[in-house]
Amino acid sequence: MDCSCGIGTQAIGLAKYGYNVSATDVSPDSVKRAEKEAASRGVNINFGVADFRSLDTDLTGVFDIVLSADNAIPHLLTDGDLHKAFQNIYTKLNRNGLFIATIRDYDALVKERPSTTQPRVLDKGKRVVFQVWDWADDGKTYTTNQFIVQEMNGEWKTKHNSTPYRALLREEMNNVLRATGFMDVEWHFPADTGYYQPIVTARKL
Repeated sequence: MDCSCGIGTQAIGLAKYGYNVSATDVSPDSVKRAEKEAASRGVNINFGVADFRSLDTDLTGVFDIVLSADNAIPHLLTDGDLHKAFQNIYTKLNRNGLFIATIRDYDALVKERPSTTQPRVLDKGKRVVFQVWDWADDGKTYTTNQFIVQEMNGEWKTKHNSTPYRALLREEMNNVLRATGFMDVEWHFPADTGYYQPIVTARKL
């Protein structure tokens, strides 16, 4: 179960590996795009629209693994929402089921408080993507301002989206996971996994 599937990046990859995958996201537009992407790649995924704070009522069934990748969990800005999400994820797991999440390395980022990301130049120089990060004074939250600068019919246009995030420290996440009932909480880092973000795993015993 991918509970924050976005446009289907992980769900489609897992389905291609032969896993039986269900996938949800809070954004109906993202789910619609994910359905199209899955169909174009010939994989069968059970998609739906759901908030991971209400999975228990939004989604039927239980799963061996619940996944939330690509820094989705830090969209939850309060401890209350974090507890609610983990409680709902816990109910969606079979006994001995595994929760997997990937998030940015906020333990390092809160010390650096970077203001921008490196621009990525795409589409043979026709599209440039970068972010500007506005940090709260206490360093506990920040807002990402994403800019997409694209050449269209000889004219350069800019799109902007902003999203608030919580700079969720590993110990904070560990505490909420354990308070929810998860056991065997472990962190796995890019140097060992090859994945671009830290990965946390926790088990429902």
